[in-house]
Amino acid sequence: MYLDCDTTPPLRSRNLSVKTIDAAKRRAFALLDGIDEGQIAIYRDYLGEFLGYAIKPAAAAAFFEDATDR
Repeated sequence: MYLDCDTTPPLRSRNLSVKTIDAAKRRAFALLDGIDEGQIAIYRDYLGEFLGYAIKPAAAAAFFEDATDR
């Protein structure tokens, strides 16, 4: 899995060794815990299928938006 981070403060995008979307979501939410706001796009791999966004609005709880919801 690949996490493409767009956050404040900035986080580095990264590859994950996890195989499931649930594991990738847990990692994305853990990263969002330490930031003010932003979103992390989750992909199957660096050039692969888009699976959804983990989003943290300013002063609100993080949530997941599945790619099929778009």
